[in-house]
Amino acid sequence: MPEYGNTVQLIPAGTVVPAAGIQGRTLSPLNKATLRAVVDVTAVSGTTPGATVTIETSFDAGATDPWRTVGSFGAITAVTGATPARKSFTGVDRYVRATVAVAGTNTPTVTLGVSGELV
Repeated sequence: MPEYGNTVQLIPAGTVVPAAGIQGRTLSPLNKATLRAVVDVTAVSGTTPGATVTIETSFDAGATDPWRTVGSFGAITAVTGATPARKSFTGVDRYVRATVAVAGTNTPTVTLGVSGELV
């Protein structure tokens, strides 16, 4: 998703997340305190795969202020299709990022994207 105005892409669509999980890019919300996030899962593999997306924030991108959790999406275990997971997160500080943890067995992977709007 291109970034126009308040629209942001924390993890590009089509990112394959392995069992080790990933950390998305760090963004500065420019004095916006709320993130309306969307998680769109396009593929899952492995046995009982699932992804938990967590939104984190920090005043200085973790330099002296540790990243802290703003909130998270519950485990997403299937392709989201026409109804991606949506949720609003308040309390966003100067920097924001998304992390993804993957659970399951037999080499679980989840293909997804995390985008949204800062307001």
